Amino acid sequence: ALDAADDYSINKGSRKRLLKAVDRKLAWIDANRLPVYAPAPWDRLPVIMHPLESGTDFSPSFDEAWEAPPLLPLKAVTLLKRIKKSRWALAGGGMPGFPLVYDLTYITFYLMARMKRRPAEHESCALIKEFYHASFDKKALLFRQYRLKGANVFRTETVTLSSMIPCLLFPKGEFQKHCREAVERHCLPGKTFWRGDLPSFNPESRSQKSPLLWRGSCSWMNMNYLVMKLLLAHGFMREAGLLFQCLWEYLDACGPREYYDAFTKRGGGAEVFSWNGLMLAMEKELEG
Repeated sequence: ALDAADDYSINKGSRKRLLKAVDRKLAWIDANRLPVYAPAPWDRLPVIMHPLESGTDFSPSFDEAWEAPPLLPLKAVTLLKRIKKSRWALAGGGMPGFPLVYDLTYITFYLMARMKRRPAEHESCALIKEFYHASFDKKALLFRQYRLKGANVFRTETVTLSSMIPCLLFPKGEFQKHCREAVERHCLPGKTFWRGDLPSFNPESRSQKSPLLWRGSCSWMNMNYLVMKLLLAHGFMREAGLLFQCLWEYLDACGPREYYDAFTKRGGGAEVFSWNGLMLAMEKELEG
């Protein structure tokens, strides 16, 4: 949304309304999704209360918090009733009696929005640095996801492409070197998350073992958009162009499907899905 608002070809009135909406969302998160009872810096980082809030549905990275399928989707249903009582908020409710998750993509978008909308807010800069130190695994060269149970924070061992998304926060500066190395190790062709024709949300060792969404070899256009941004942000221009070319080949072969199989040229889910329009944004970024 913020990228779109920076495109001055859109109507100025629409831009103003869009930015106001972003500010309202940030204010709501600050008021309702920061577990102030958690140890620093986790007390200033937002949590999700339900797996479907992540946009990655029943990702295997949630198994350690909410258990693996078939229990995960079943628990997600019963969890809705418990969350409803708190009005989907932590404000004034104390510690909930169920786990919370520091979803890496959710945190990345939150921190990027804070920096973009509040560039003079020095606390945002400090928080991003604290987040890096708390969650970046220098040995594995990726970010670790954490979960919160009561006031205790636990590291999640399962790795997905979400572990790479926070590298978008560090296109320059003191942490850029490690983040570039992380993208090089895990996001280039033939590496952890790109062993097929397209990047996959899961490593190959897990990708082809499950037919379930977000647990198998699905490659989503919004996910690939973030992969391209990672490649461009850290100087892998040739690989970004290759990804764009591969995505067009899939679109030509399968049509604008909800997702694609990363290893075979097949599409799945809805036959017409709007976020394939991100190809236009990718084209613009490559040209820029």
